[in-house]
Amino acid sequence: MRADINELIHSIAREQVNAEGEKAALKELYDEYRVPFYYIALSILKNEKKAGNAAAEAFRRLSALAYKFDEALNAEYWFFDVLYTLCANAAGADFDKKIAGIPNVPHD
Repeated sequence: MRADINELIHSIAREQVNAEGEKAALKELYDEYRVPFYYIALSILKNEKKAGNAAAEAFRRLSALAYKFDEALNAEYWFFDVLYTLCANAAGADFDKKIAGIPNVPHD
């Protein structure tokens, strides 16, 4: 069962402000999205190390910027936009060529 993503974002923001506890909301978000983030990054970058770095950095940024999240936005879109931007930066100038052959990723 999927968690309420918007509520998770707000919980992560509260955890960042309090700077205490186990960061349960961030752990829940990480557990749910770590595998899809890695494989999406891998499909774009075609490099395991770069994909792992991009996915890890995406979670770091999501955690650090959760307090700025606008509730009018779709949280899942925001997550993947962060990851996509990191992949584009890691891929460099030939990014458009790399994404041309990526197949659609089905929803579960």
